[in-house]
Formats: sequence, structure tokens, C-alpha cells
Amino acid sequence: MAEVKAILNQWAAKRSIKPQYDMRAVLGDNGLQFHCDLTLTGFDHVSYGCSTNKKAAMTTAARDFCAFLLRTKNMDISMFPANIREDIEADSSSSAAPNTTTTSTELVANISEVPKEPASTDSPVGANSSKKTTDIQEDCGGWTLENSKQCLNQFMQTYKLTNFAYEYKLSGPSHRLEFVAEASLPVPDLNMTISASGKGFSKKQASACCAMSLVHQLYNLGVIRKFEEATPKKKLEVPIYDVFVPPPLEQDISDYLTTEGINYVEATSGSLESVSLITEDNDDSSMPVVDHLVNSVRWSPPIMNFNPWTGKQIEDGNWSTMTLEQISAYLFAQRFSRETSESYKLMLKARNELPVFSSKEKILDAVNNNSATLVVGETGCGKTTQVCQYILDSMLDNGKGACCNIIVTQPRRISAITVAERVATERGEKLGQSVGYSVRFDSHFPSPYGSIMFCTPFKGVLLRRMENGLQGVSHIIVDEVHERDVDTDFLLIILRDLLAIYPDLRVILMSATVDTSLFEQYFNGCATVHIEGRLFSVTRYFLEDAVQMTNFVIDEAMEDSFVEDKIISESANVENLNLIVSDSYPESVRKTVAMMPENDSNFELIQAIIVQQIAQGVKGSILVFLPGWNIIITLQRFLETRLADGSLTYASYLGGIKCVLLPLHSQLPKENQFQVFEAVPPGFTKVCAHFCLQLFQCHPRILLQIILATNIAESSVTISDVVMVIDSCKVKLKKYTSYNNMIHYVTTWASKSNLQQRCGRAGRCQPGVCFHLCSKARFERLDQYSEPEMLRSPLHETVLAVKLLGLGSSVNFLSKAMQPPPLDSVCEAEMVLRDIGALTKDSQLTALGRILAHLPIDPVFGKTIVLGTIFSIGDIMCSIAALSSFIEPYIIPLHQKRLSESQKAFTGSRFSDHTALLEIYQCFVAARHNIIISAPFNYGIQSEKDFCRSYRVNAPLLRTIFEATHQLKTLLQNFGFLPELLQMHRICTRLGLIETTLLGKRCPMMALFQMTSLLIAAYYPNVCWHYGKRRVLTLENTTALIHKHSVNCESQNVQFPSPFFVFSEKMRTGTVACRQLSMVTHLQLLLFGAKSVELCDDLVVLDNWLKLRMSPVVAAKIVALRRCVNRLVGLAKCHLTNEKECGDELQNVQDSTCRAVAAEEGIVMVLYSIHRITMFRKNLCYSRGYVNTIQHCSY
Repeated sequence: MAEVKAILNQWAAKRSIKPQYDMRAVLGDNGLQFHCDLTLTGFDHVSYGCSTNKKAAMTTAARDFCAFLLRTKNMDISMFPANIREDIEADSSSSAAPNTTTTSTELVANISEVPKEPASTDSPVGANSSKKTTDIQEDCGGWTLENSKQCLNQFMQTYKLTNFAYEYKLSGPSHRLEFVAEASLPVPDLNMTISASGKGFSKKQASACCAMSLVHQLYNLGVIRKFEEATPKKKLEVPIYDVFVPPPLEQDISDYLTTEGINYVEATSGSLESVSLITEDNDDSSMPVVDHLVNSVRWSPPIMNFNPWTGKQIEDGNWSTMTLEQISAYLFAQRFSRETSESYKLMLKARNELPVFSSKEKILDAVNNNSATLVVGETGCGKTTQVCQYILDSMLDNGKGACCNIIVTQPRRISAITVAERVATERGEKLGQSVGYSVRFDSHFPSPYGSIMFCTPFKGVLLRRMENGLQGVSHIIVDEVHERDVDTDFLLIILRDLLAIYPDLRVILMSATVDTSLFEQYFNGCATVHIEGRLFSVTRYFLEDAVQMTNFVIDEAMEDSFVEDKIISESANVENLNLIVSDSYPESVRKTVAMMPENDSNFELIQAIIVQQIAQGVKGSILVFLPGWNIIITLQRFLETRLADGSLTYASYLGGIKCVLLPLHSQLPKENQFQVFEAVPPGFTKVCAHFCLQLFQCHPRILLQIILATNIAESSVTISDVVMVIDSCKVKLKKYTSYNNMIHYVTTWASKSNLQQRCGRAGRCQPGVCFHLCSKARFERLDQYSEPEMLRSPLHETVLAVKLLGLGSSVNFLSKAMQPPPLDSVCEAEMVLRDIGALTKDSQLTALGRILAHLPIDPVFGKTIVLGTIFSIGDIMCSIAALSSFIEPYIIPLHQKRLSESQKAFTGSRFSDHTALLEIYQCFVAARHNIIISAPFNYGIQSEKDFCRSYRVNAPLLRTIFEATHQLKTLLQNFGFLPELLQMHRICTRLGLIETTLLGKRCPMMALFQMTSLLIAAYYPNVCWHYGKRRVLTLENTTALIHKHSVNCESQNVQFPSPFFVFSEKMRTGTVACRQLSMVTHLQLLLFGAKSVELCDDLVVLDNWLKLRMSPVVAAKIVALRRCVNRLVGLAKCHLTNEKECGDELQNVQDSTCRAVAAEEGIVMVLYSIHRITMFRKNLCYSRGYVNTIQHCSY
């Protein structure tokens, strides 16, 4: 009946009504129950639901309200599925009589009329001993489940009671076990001890009930007073700030606006109504790019003298003059010579032993005779590496090698790179011959004929090729289609449309766990090939089996091994399914499993499984799937704490065995990721961990390598020596909610297909085992497949790609997806793109939008890079973009939660995480080129190794960031921006100056001010106001904390020169935290950020959040400067509309860019003057002990 609630919510949403669920916890004879009252605006009816869990109570209330709506003819029975219509109709008819309806208000009243009995002081008092129903709202001094624990803690602190603890046990039948919490509390004033107990389906619920019972006794004994609601705190507001702009500066702004012909709002004080100070910009400088004439991507097979990977003619070399027949003959001769080598024969023998080999002819036959083919095979059968080679080798043998160019998409960049390297090795080649790859920030193109290109689904080479037509490609293989990431789903729409027009194109879809009927229907009955068999069998165990096999027992001493990782999903409110264990297991196993909360990860059990398997002689790697980076770090800390040898810093013992922990994560550099693929000596065991790398010292005889991984290891990435998998059965998803501008990292249950993929990682070199750390009951409740990413992710880049490829209306195009995204998500994406100038008002692509579509970063930040390039700080903004695309390069020891003082010092006096990251990166680059640098506490560091070791930063990651920055700058230059605009500027935060490193030319401290201003434009509305210690108030008037890894995070209260900050993202894990903050001024917010600027009550109000007491005329003039910035973008992009410009036209582009730079100088003068007046009026002191004084700069 859960769908009833969804139907009611949909019905209400269409009428702009939000159902209000009022939930109450009630403690009765049968334990804790939840009572739910449901109301809807505009209806007098109050529906009621009651159950042992919140979800069921809400569903019952929703069902009751639906019955009411049916009775009153406000809802039609046809809205309900056929299987529940009869029950709903029965509810609506049985409740028709008004005198039979009992609202929740009446029920509460009846409960509260039960007479209150005095609490016994010599026997346990609680849910069972009182033998009465106690509503949390009854007169027990106002102490409830919500506030009793806080009261109890205060009581214990007052009397310094340190030995208080809850004791837990299980009660009830085996099919419905409950936790019982018992506790005793001394009462010093009365020289007595009181006791209580409480029930619940979790320890948290049981302890809350027990605490409430104790507090009720304290109240009845007169020890504590009645709970008084705290006086509602006054809503936290940003105070009013006074702003004074000197008349000479105001005159300069006026002169500049007059010169540029820009008007401003001539507002005056004393107006009774709010007046907007933002003027409409009627200057349509965002010239649209002409859409393609047909709403489809063009395709053609390989042709002479054309490289499909670069999309250009081949200008020199043998390929430029050879015919396809000559090229095919040449490729066949190469293949023949390669096959004669002994190493190739050995590799071919191993390839032929893979299960996929037995289906080779069936696959080739299906591909040759069908436009679309679906290949389904068990994980590890070899389809990822072999199918593309079968197709290429078949074409080579048939003398058509030049007509074969294959694109293979992989869901992750690490998959594309590692599979490409593996396939090249199997073919006896190096990368760049017949095999290559192209991923974000990294490419290695293969030969233009008879080749295989591995890439991620859409960004990069595939997008660029589709823009000009998919020419020269014969086959497209989409691997791991079951993952349903947004780029793969987008690609499938294009491929389906392409096949309708070009049936000679060949599309192959591959997966181990896929809904075949769904894909067969989507591709109009495509051919399906099932690959039978796998290398070795894998035995699957579940939580009950793991507990039984290891004789695992939970005691109170293990409480610290539980790591809370709450499940946030629709299924989160259902009962704890660990309480449902088959009677075929011993009672001790059932009780142990029941005591393990589903939301927690028990590291003791993981350790017990590893030890038990090692005792049985497992030899190979152990792969542990965990939901996220934080829990991986916590597990690493747990292993070091519980198993470490104190004499060896990085040595961990596990039952006498030395461990190698190898974390792996998608954002780590290649050098770190590839450690997990390195073979260990025979007889040794490897345990790897996805996300980061810690190499432990090795035992002379036995080595255990444990890989702690996320779902990055599910697909395509094959670690050949894995023999055991431990699966947490959870996955962490990144979700963005636009209404509160919040990024949520949501831990939820993985799907059954995810579990099957993870299981398949074992059994590659010998029979394997897989432990799923969820109960069999939970496994049966899991979804079969994961929710498509397109239904829960922002679609900015997807909509931009639709416009770039000329595919027409984004709404119409995306509606053709296998599971179309919500309409509001598409419309919201278009609105964002219009706001940044990527689309015109009628949703046509602009020249700026075309540039942004080619940059492998978020479009909003992409515009900031373009602006930065126009402002001559393109290198700085490209560096910031690259730094923001990866995890932060700091290496923070496990015992240390915050940055070191030497790491914080990189920010100088700027109070900026972005400045600190930029300074670290540039010091690294200087050391990389053997340039002597002046770091905050050290001088003359001349090698990157010394620098990274001295300041504990990740060298491989910084090398990856260097490559990413170079790629961004190259893309901008390809669009016609002058190299001078992208020249590297060396910042020196200690001196407050910027220097051009290679030329030694010093410039004023303007670039960092420009950088933070552009960060406001990129991240807005991610701004906040600091009001004490780590606390900040965001634009949405919600409180948050400064992230612990910020240079601005201090244990003591700090008075920043300006209380305003821009931050990269607001994320919720346990608490809401703001990451990567940079200090800004209120005038920067006025010029670059605020979407609404109004004059109200003689105050200039920014987005109904920040109030400035300043001249409204000056404010209007400053706001008018925005149009100057927009004109700079328009001036640059009007000449960058397509790649056909050359010769004199290219020179025109460069001349226009130079004119844009010249025009920018006037704006910079104004901005920098504003900055000097507001920031340099007083000397600024840095609170960390080293003082930097910024001298007053007069106008």
C-alpha cells in the first residue's frame, strides 16, 4: 500500500498543496508506536495512522485521507492501481458515516485521561512495569522522548555521575525481536537509586524510552523541575553594514559608465516601495549558433585520408595517400607478423580459455547481421576485453581492417585506461598503435584505421566527434549499460536515433546484470547473445552465514567498532530486518545478528571474516566494498588502532600476518589507482582499499593485501588475483537538491544487480567466496536495479550537449530516454544555462555555450574560466577549476583532523582555501621545473619530491592537476584566446604580490581579488556570513559549519577582516558543512553575486539577506558595472562562433580579444579601487601567530 502515499502526494502537488504529516511517538504495553496525523491545506479532515514504524503510520494516514477524498468526490478511483482499488473503495464506504470518524485529536484526549500512577522507587519503572499507556505529551513535566536524554546528561554532569550506562538485551519471539534497554541511576539528594527499562526496535529507541522513564521518575520525586520550552531564539540575521564610497571613486564609476553608454537606476531614498536597482540588459551580445538543419547526428563509415579520433584530414605520412584497400593489406600484414611471436601465442592461449571464447562466433554473427546487439555475460567472462578484439580481428582477416574503427565506452575513466592498457598488452602492442583511450583530462589516440578507442560515455572525444558528425567509426560498444549513468542514457538516445537513419552502423551493448527485456524493447528487438559460464565459481554468503562461520559474538566492548552510516532512503523507516533470521540458524546466531544495527558497519566482523579466511589458507587479494571515503578512512584507522605494531608506523598485523592496505577512488591520480593491479609474489595475499594508498611494510613470508573499495571496482576494473569479496551492500550517491542548494552524500542500499557485480569480482584465478554483509531478509527487499542517474542529477551539461549537437528541444529529446528525467529538472537546467549566457532566451545555443560544452567541467564554472581568461588570469582560473575537480591534495595523518599550520600558511593573509590550493599548486609547478621558490616556512626547495614531503601534499595528484590545467588552457587556445591571456602568474601570498614566474615581472595584488570575484559569479548562491568560531549563516538562512579541512577553520573565535565568504559546495554528511571558503567583501557580492538588489527602507538589500546602508545611487552605479563585464564576454565570444575561421579571420579574433582586454582595464581599475577602499583601510593581523600588515592605500 506504499503507493497510496505517492498517489496522494502527486494529487496534492498538482494542486500546489503539501501534505502535513504530524508524527508522535507513543509508549504503550506493546512497546514504542508511532501515531501520525495528516492534514491538507483547504480540507478540515484529519486522517490518522498508527504503527510500530513511521513509514507504515504515514501510509495508513494517507490511505485514510484518500478514502475521504473519494467520499467527497475530490479524487477519482481510477487514479489507483487495480490491485488496491477494492480496498480503497471499502475504506471510503465504511467511513462514510460521520459519527464513525475519530480524529487523532480525540484519541490523544482519550489517552491523556488515563490516571497517572506514582512511580515506584524500589522496582524498575518503564514501559513494562507501569502497565499503562503513556503518551509523550501527558503531564510528566513536559519531558518527552526528544528531550529526556538531554535532561539526563545535564543531571549526571551536575552530580558528576560517571558510571551510568545502558544494558541491552533482546526479548520477544524470534520472528519479532526487540531491544530492551535497562539502566539504574543514583539520586544523591534522596540517597537512593532508581531504575527503568524501555523497549524499541533499535538500541536508540530503547535507550530513549528508558531515559524518558528515568526522567519522569526524577520529576515525580521533585528532583528536577518541569521542562520549560526555551525562549524561541530570535531569528539569526546578518547585521546592517555601513558602506562609504568616496566621491572621487563614485565620479570615476560615473565617467566609466558614461563612456560605455550604460544607464543605471536613478533611485533616491525615501521611497515607500521597494525599487530594483538592476536594469535589464537589452544588448543581446550572446549571438546564437545556427542549429543543425536536421535534429540528428550524422554518421559515415571510415573513408580515405581522415582521422576519426581528431576529426581532421591526415596531412602527412603514409596514411594520407593510401587507399582503404592498401591500408587493409598493410594492417593484415602487421597482424600476421605479430601472431608469429611467442609472447603473443601465450597471450592468445590465455584469451582462448576465457568463457567468452566459446561464444565468439555467435557474437560475430549477431554483430554482422544486426544493427544492435546485446551481449550478456557473467562478470569476469572476458567480454570487456575480447568482444572488441573479435570484431577487429575478424575485419582484419577479411581484408577490411581499414573499415573498422571501434569506440568502446566505459563508465569510469580508470576503467577506460586500464582496459585499454590490457587490450594493448594482449595484442602485443603499446598504447597508440591499434588501441588508445580518451578520458577527462587525458587522451592517448590510436591509429586512424583498424583501431579501438576506449573512452568515457560522452565528454571528450565522443562529444567532439558527434558535433561534426560521427565519421569514420564502424562500431560503438557501450559497456556496463546496467549502470545507467546520465551520459550512457544520453548516448543510448542518440544511438537509437542513429540506427533508424543509418542501419549500417553497428551498436553493441554489454553487461553482466541487465534487464534484457527493457533494452530489447528500447532497441526494437535487438539481437541478444548470452555468454555461458565463468572462470571459477563463487560461493555467496550473507550476514547470518558470516556470523555463524566466524562464531562472531557482540559484547559491550565492541560498541566502538560500530560506525554509524545511516541509510537515507524510502526504506530507511522500515523495521530492522536483522531481526528476521531463519530458525535454521542457531539461537546464538539469531541474537547476534539481531543486535547488529543495519545502519552500522561492524569492523570487528570484517576483521573476523578476514582472519577466518586466512586461517583456511586463502591466497590472493581480498576486496572490501564500502560506501565512501570516510568509512574507508575509519576502517583504516580501526585496523591500525586494533592491529598495529607500535614500533612500525605503517605496519598492521592481522592474526600474525602483515597487511598491505590499498585504497582506490575515482578521483585519485593514475599512479595511486594502478597500485591495486600490481601483482604480489606467489603465496602472498593482497587486500586493497579503493580511495587512497597506504603501503604497509611486508612480512618476510606472508603478505596480506586488502583492497577497501567503493563501487568503482564493480565494473570493468578487474583485479585478477581477488579471491574473496566482503560487501557492505551499500553505496554512497551524490544528490543535489536545488530548493536548498544542498549537496547530499546519501548512503543507501545497493541493488541486487550491484551485489551480483561485486560478487563476480572474485573467482578469476580460483574458486572464490563473497560475503554480503546484509541479512537474507534484507537481500530479498533490495531493488533489482539501481535508479538511473538521469532521474536524480542536475542536467546542465546534458542539456548543453543536446544544444551543441543540434538535437532540437531538450525536453522533447530527453523524453525519448529509456526512463525520461522529470520535466522540471530539464527546465531548471535550461534556466541555469540562460542565466550564464550559454543559451538565448528562446533556448538557442550561444557561442559562449559552445565553448562551455567543450570544457570538461561544469558550465557555470566554465563561464568563470572564460571571464578569467578575458581578465588575463586564465591560468589561475584553469588551475582553480582543475583543483576543484579532484580531492584536495593535502595529506592529513589519521590522528589529525585539521590542516597543519604549515599547510594553512599557504593562504597568507587572504583567508582563502582557493588561494592556499593555488599557492600549493604553483609551488609544486615551480619545484617541478627546478625554479627556486619561496614557500611560507622554507626557502630554496628545488624538487617536487622535497616540496611534497615537506608540506605533506600528494605529488601524483598534483601532477594530474597539472595535466588537467594544461588541457583546459589548450582548449581555450583552440577557441582563439591568445596565449598571453593564459600565461602562468606566480602568486606570492606572503608578499601580497603576484609575479609572472618566467619573466620575473611583478604586478599589483589584483589577480587574487579578481579570482575571488569570479568565484562569487561561479558559486553563487554559495555565500555565507561568519558569526562565531566555525559557524556561518548561508544565503538560505540556514546555519552551517566551516569544514575542518579549511584554512579558515580555527578552534578559537577569529575576527576576520570581512565576515563574508564564498564557498565551493555545501554538503551534508552528519552536519552541514561548507567546503573551500574564500573571504570576500560585501561590495564584491553586490557586483558579482546578488540576483536581487533592491532599495527598501533606505537600505540596499541583496537577495533579502544582506542589508547595506549606503548611497542608493552609488549602489545602482556599481550594479550597472555588471553590464560591462557581460559586454566583455560578448565581445570575445562574438568572434568565436565556429572553427571555420582561419588566416585573417583568426587575426580578427585575436585583435578583438586584445580590445576586450584593453576595455577590461577600466573595470579592473574601478574594482581594485573599491577593493582598496574597503579592505585596506586598516591594518589586518593574521591570528595564527605570524603577522602580515597591509599598509593603507589612499585613493
